[in-house]
Parts: sequence; C-alpha cells; structure tokens
Amino acid sequence: MSRPREPLVKSWSPAAGAPAADVAAGGAEWVLFTDWCAVAGHDSLPATAETVLMFFGDCPAAAGTFARRLSAIDAALAPLADALADIEARIAELVARTKELELG
Repeated sequence: MSRPREPLVKSWSPAAGAPAADVAAGGAEWVLFTDWCAVAGHDSLPATAETVLMFFGDCPAAAGTFARRLSAIDAALAPLADALADIEARIAELVARTKELELG
C-alpha cells in the first residue's frame, strides 16, 4: 500500500486557529493542483494565472473548496513572487548603475 505523498511546497499556512481538517486539506489541494498541472502539461511553479483558471475550470468545486484551493495555490506561489520582486529590484539597481557609469 502506498503512503500519501507530501506536498511539494510546504509553505502553505492556514489562518490562525483553522481546524486540523482544513490544514490537511490545504496540502491536499496543493497536491491536486500539481497533479493536474503534470497531467495537463503545465508548470505548477511558477503557475500563470491562465494555468490556475484552467485548473479551476477542469476541477469544479463548492465555494469553500474553491477558496481553500486558491489559498493553497496562492501561498505556494507567494515565496516565488517575493523572490521575483527582489530580483527585479536588483536588476533595476544594476541598470541604474550601468547608466550612471555610461554617462560618466
């Protein structure tokens, strides 16, 4: 018997005081999304808005489940957004320094 797979991204964190079932479901929602991405041929990290919308179209759910899925996906992608913002800021600094050097 195979054991359940752990989520690839463990950064998902539920709201404070969330029931244990909701915490477990968040990880399960992320696994569902990554599995869907693999089958559909899309990248889960980083996922585009179009990919997430297609996932929701292919995997309809009740409002509460939809919200839990969106929360899990958002939390998994948040560290990437922060890293990207940092990289973009560093690139902007390098461009500004280069322009300063070119202008003398």
